[in-house]
Amino acid sequence: MIISNPPYISADQLSQCDRGIFHEPSIALFADPPLKFYSKIVQRAIQGWLNENGYLIFECSPLNVNAIEDLFHQYETHFDQIEIRLDTNRLARVISARKKNCRFTLNNKVK
Repeated sequence: MIISNPPYISADQLSQCDRGIFHEPSIALFADPPLKFYSKIVQRAIQGWLNENGYLIFECSPLNVNAIEDLFHQYETHFDQIEIRLDTNRLARVISARKKNCRFTLNNKVK
């Protein structure tokens, strides 16, 4: 299982953020592009960071959840059981996916 809360706020999303987040260091909040770290973690999970049938779980911004879901769908040969969870304010806050039993690498070569 990999659980990650990578930086995910872009400069253009800053005005939409709750001011309560700014007690965090900026390095923990901001990424440009906002999916930069999600993409790298997904690719590394495929390459071996995550065992088959393991779960990749991300905290995310409600503004980015659909793009992260699309990212998992781009690698649908590697992931299934994609789920989005809501926070106490009923905003999409967590997304997870299970790594399939898969015989293919990122380049679709048989292992």
